[in-house]
Amino acid sequence: MMCFKFLNVEAGGIDFSDGIIQIHPEMESIQKIKNDKEKKERISEYFDHFYEEYKSMIDKDLLAVEKKWNKIQDKFFLEVQKIFGNYEWPKGKYIGYISTMNCNTVFWEDRTWQIFAFLPDRYNGLIVHEMLHFIFLDYFNKNVKSKKLIDNQWMILEVFNAVIMNEPAFRKMIVPDIELGYPDHKEIIKKMTREWKKTKDIKKWLTKF
Repeated sequence: MMCFKFLNVEAGGIDFSDGIIQIHPEMESIQKIKNDKEKKERISEYFDHFYEEYKSMIDKDLLAVEKKWNKIQDKFFLEVQKIFGNYEWPKGKYIGYISTMNCNTVFWEDRTWQIFAFLPDRYNGLIVHEMLHFIFLDYFNKNVKSKKLIDNQWMILEVFNAVIMNEPAFRKMIVPDIELGYPDHKEIIKKMTREWKKTKDIKKWLTKF
């Protein structure tokens, strides 16, 4: 249950519970429940009712996601090829599921993820972000041997997205969204943005961490 998991998650300077409670203020009191079983039951009851009440709105948002993505997907794959060359995309479903929580969870095992329903200006940015994760992580796992880099895999994964998604070609795809990255990564993003502009080569770029 994603809500149960993310009600107590903080990473990279972001408290994910804030993103949930802002949309679902009822979760603030549920978050304080000590008993996990009771907490899960209350969360389940709340969201069953929420999805029933807002089903038509969520269905409409799903259509909007598909329409926006269809306009840029060919350009996206072309730009990714410029970065990774003929590197093959890892096999998977590559499906984004509409969610009513602003956590945008990734399921690495089958290449699926969640898209927050109520941020239409961010739909393409969210999809680009997760799709880049899938190919970059696969490349990283197969090509990186440095223990230092492996130990910092998650940070590097997010920094890569912040750097690449602020390149002009990607900015055009996700406008009016903007990829800021995690607050705690601000300085390393600046550094690695400069390194990317120098090299434009993913293999060399990774050696600069």
